[in-house]
Amino acid sequence: MTQGIPLITDLEKVRDDYERELRELRNDRRKSLEKKSRLDAEEIELLLKMRRIDADIEDLRRAESAL
Repeated sequence: MTQGIPLITDLEKVRDDYERELRELRNDRRKSLEKKSRLDAEEIELLLKMRRIDADIEDLRRAESAL
């Protein structure tokens, strides 16, 4: 039975290492998702700005043609 305790200790250390690695992977994935969300929001913001500019250009063209 004396060999059982060191084996249990070794297995617990390996399990702890796996648990730590899993936490790191989950944290990395969360950070990646947060970054993707920020990029998506920036993309939407730029698209909205472009649409506003397009609308302004169209308004200016209409005003110019009316003169």
